[in-house]
Amino acid sequence: MSSFKDGALEFVRRIAEVTGQKPTQIARSAGLAPSTLNNFLRDPDTHTLSLSTAEKLDSLCADMGLSVRFRDFLPPDDEATIDAKADAA
Repeated sequence: MSSFKDGALEFVRRIAEVTGQKPTQIARSAGLAPSTLNNFLRDPDTHTLSLSTAEKLDSLCADMGLSVRFRDFLPPDDEATIDAKADAA
């Protein structure tokens, strides 16, 4: 798995741990299809999270007052890539 994917997997697991919610509940709260998180967690080798999905989960965490942030689960080289994509948008 890539470092982005590893970080995304740990990020989603951490949200579930902190909130006590199941992935389906988390996805619905973030405005995502439940299958988005369920498929990723069930089989991360063939499914991934898009940056926009990670951003929606990040927003959900901020709205819930959680200190969990996606970039905290990424190595520095991936953070730079995400910053560059955000600047281009």
